Amino acid sequence: MIPSREQCLRVLDEMPENVKQHCFAVEAIAVREAERLGADVKLCSRAALLHDCRRLSPEHADVAADLVAAKCWPELATAIRRHPLHCILTDPPHTMEERIVFYADKRVIGSKEVSLDERLSDIVERYGKDP
Repeated sequence: MIPSREQCLRVLDEMPENVKQHCFAVEAIAVREAERLGADVKLCSRAALLHDCRRLSPEHADVAADLVAAKCWPELATAIRRHPLHCILTDPPHTMEERIVFYADKRVIGSKEVSLDERLSDIVERYGKDP
């Protein structure tokens, strides 16, 4: 079952405003790309909304994926679990929807859409060679 947008927003309510704005920006890109590529728009939207719903936790992607799975939304859990950059080397996104959420997250700094080059430069600046 894929949750409604309202259900996702209730989960996001617990997060700081900057995290919510980031999730909204990632969602906008994910929806745009899902429509363009013929992917499941609703799944991409909801996974993008919730991808950082536990951003303040260590291993936030796993914690968020576990939370989403526990809420009986397993369709979203894998896309959320595979959105961090390091997953591209260890457990890369497989489905079109997983790839879209991964890509959309890499196109946003804060709540601003940026080029991939800008985002990757930001990642290197913030995290060095160990994202």
